[in-house]
Order: sequence, then C-alpha cells, then structure tokens
Amino acid sequence: MKIKTDTPIAKKAREGVMEFLLMNHPLDCPICDQGGECDLQDQSMAFGSDRGRFTETKRSVVDKNLGPLVKTVMTRCIQCTRCVRFATEIAGVQDLGMLGRGSGEEIGTYVEKLMTRVAGKLSDAESMMLLKDFLNKMGSNNVWCEGNGKNTNADLRSDYLLNSSISGLEKADCFLLVGTQPRTEAAMVNARIRKTVRATQAKVGYIGPPADFNYDHDHLGTGPETLAEIAEGRHSFSSTLSTAKNPAIIIGAGVFEREDKDAIYSVIQSIATKHPNLIRPDWNGVNVLLLNAAQAAALDLGLVPESDNSIETAKFVYLMGADDVDLEKLPKDAFVVYQGHHGDKGVYRANVILPGAAFSEKEGTYENTEGTAQQTVPAVPTVGDAREDWKIIRALSEVCGVRLPYDTISGVRSRIRTVAPNLLHVDEREPATFSGSVKPEGSSKVSATPFGVTVENFYMTDAITRASKIMAQCSALLK
Repeated sequence: MKIKTDTPIAKKAREGVMEFLLMNHPLDCPICDQGGECDLQDQSMAFGSDRGRFTETKRSVVDKNLGPLVKTVMTRCIQCTRCVRFATEIAGVQDLGMLGRGSGEEIGTYVEKLMTRVAGKLSDAESMMLLKDFLNKMGSNNVWCEGNGKNTNADLRSDYLLNSSISGLEKADCFLLVGTQPRTEAAMVNARIRKTVRATQAKVGYIGPPADFNYDHDHLGTGPETLAEIAEGRHSFSSTLSTAKNPAIIIGAGVFEREDKDAIYSVIQSIATKHPNLIRPDWNGVNVLLLNAAQAAALDLGLVPESDNSIETAKFVYLMGADDVDLEKLPKDAFVVYQGHHGDKGVYRANVILPGAAFSEKEGTYENTEGTAQQTVPAVPTVGDAREDWKIIRALSEVCGVRLPYDTISGVRSRIRTVAPNLLHVDEREPATFSGSVKPEGSSKVSATPFGVTVENFYMTDAITRASKIMAQCSALLK
C-alpha cells in the first residue's frame, strides 16, 4: 500500500481542515500578543489556504475565570484540547474538559472551579559561610538555618539529602512517603513520582495527615507508629517493600522539627536493614525531602546550633532572611538585626535593618535537596541601598573589630572549599555515603503524635511570595 501526502487532493483536504479550525477564530493577528510566536499561524502558513470562505457571524465565547494563574481569551480558542491534556496528564487535575455540542462546544470546567497550583528560604552558601565565621569570631556558635530544627545530625550527608536523586526517582517501583506531601512541598519531585506511577504503576504508600495527591496512593496511617509497624513486619506494606526491586522512602523535612526525630531515623534504619533492596551499592532509597533552598548547604557548612534553647535565651539575634522564626520566643530585651529584602515579618521586631539583595540581584551558590550545587548570576541590579549579603557581613565584621579576610566572592568560595568542597562542584551531584552502623542518639521509642502539615499555605512560603500580588490572590482562593 502506498500513501501519498502531497497530492492536490491531500493538500486541498488540509486546507479545508484549517478553514474549519479558523472558522470562529478572530482576525486579531496584527494586535495579538502571540503574533509571530503562534503555532496556529505557522500551521496556517504551511497548510492553509490563502483565503477563507466563511461569511457568517463568528461565535463569541465569554472568558472563563480559572484563577489568577491562568489567562483566558476564549474567542481565540480553537478547541485543540492541549490545555485539557496538560491539566489531566501533566498537572494531574481533572478540572478542564470539552462541554457542549456542535457550534456550542467550548472548553471549560465541569463545575465552577478555579485552577490554583504553581515557590523558600533563599540564603546563599557564601552568606551563610561568612555569617558563621563572623559569629564564631564574636564567640558564638549558635548559627542555623530555618527548617533544620534543633540538634540536627549533620555528620552524615545521607541523613538529610535526597539520596536517590530527583531523576533517579524514576527508577523506583515503590514509594513510602513519611510525613511529606510532595505536591505542596516539592513540585518537581512530585512530578517525577507522578510520572513514574503513570508509567510503571509503582506503588505509593503515605503516612501523614489526609492530603490531596494527583496520583493513586494508599494512606497507611497518620503517625510514626505506622512506620514502626512496617519495621516490625506487622503492616501489609512491609511485604510491598520486600518485593520491590528499587524501593524508595521519602522523609519529610518536618521530621526535623519533631522531638522524636532520632527515634524516627532509627526506625527507618531498621527498615533499611530488614529490606536489603533499600540500600545497595547501586541504589540508595532512603531520602529526605528538604523544603528550602538554603537547608542542604547550611547543614553541609555545619550550621547547627549548640543549644536547644538558643533563641529563648539570646540577647543578640541576627536574622539573615529568616522571616519564619517564632519571634514570640525572643526575649523582650533581645537586640535584633534583620538582614533581608521585601520588608517581611522579621522587620517588625528588628532594632536594625540591613537591606540585602534578592537571589535575582546577586551572584550566589545554592544546593538543592539532592545535593547538587547551583550558582546564580544577577538578572537585575539591586534597588536602593541594598547590597549582596556577604558584603554586608564583611563590612559589619570590620566595624566590630573582627575583620574577615575575604574581599571578593572568590575569596569566600576558597573558604567554602575548606569546609564543604562539594558546594563548588557546580551542577555536579556528589552522592552521599551511608553507614547503617551509625545510630542517632536519643529515645528509641517513637511518639504517638501524628505527623503535621508542613506547608500550610502553598502560595505564601517566603518573603518573595508573601510580597506577590498574584500569590496573594491564589492564597485568598484557598480560604
């Protein structure tokens, strides 16, 4: 059989199809914001006719309100259904569909509904290194990063990294989510899990409060006692882990804030011991999902407080972009210095404000949850008196009489090389070693307290999102 696609009949048929598609399309090309970048224009040029025969009145459709994240111009819609497929297959939300018949057919929501799903603590490694050195010279070791909790074990990188790697999650055939909701905590990780579940029907078990997932999962329980049952082989999911070739456990960063975090780690290590496929030379399926862009680098640099109640007893507090610290715990007579941008929560308790640059205004190094270092370059200049964070700390050290010997960002990175050289291997992931013989100190009994919700408001997680008009509109829709 021979199929010909360039005969006059085939070309005429394609022209007819394009004519039908453009039948109700407005003649807005000269003023359209997609002019020159429009797929429809390209298809019309390649396969369409040089004239149209439609003389009737074009159909007009009222714009839909799908929320602040989606702009609709329904008169330009040709019902290609790409938006429907994206929402269903990629985003995993069954919100959009085709409604009506014939000339009354249009894209919309089945019920009146708004689409709202799109995020942290953005201290770069250079600034954290200088702040640690500065306060050490001032006689204090109480430096840590928001979200990392108290007395966090920073000795083993495998205790706080996504050891399977983000792309490596696609190799997993079984997931156990412990106190984490990836859809709101880490959208890219959630996309990988969803992709794997759709492609391989991987099993997903979840321990935590009721949550909205966009893939099939089994809600196993709400607290760490379920984890203990799995470790003891008394839970049905234990057999699922045993039969999986590449099982993966993902622990939420909220575990860092719990009093029984060491006990939870002990239980997870017990599970890893009883299920050999979890940790092998070619696979490490024990993962921690961090929330903030500064957390991994802070732990690599050793930003761990020396005291459990360092905030409650502090007389001097230096907040570098730390806006979610519980300021109610600060002593009334504490002197507070706030260094940051957007004038967020910490400003209202500060005695001194030092305007810093946002991540888009400075050069900096960040480390993601899998341990890969990434560097930024300025996209826009700083505003007003704002300066790069490391320069502020460098100047402050000179005023305080403990001058730090770094005059350039290269000098700061040379100092980082002596503490955490992996932070200078940009775009390279340095796998963490794991030792099952190392047991965290603390109670061996997990608490009966259920896991909590780590991200209460998906759209208001840091100073930048809290200052965003669009994020404020999205946040209002959650209430």
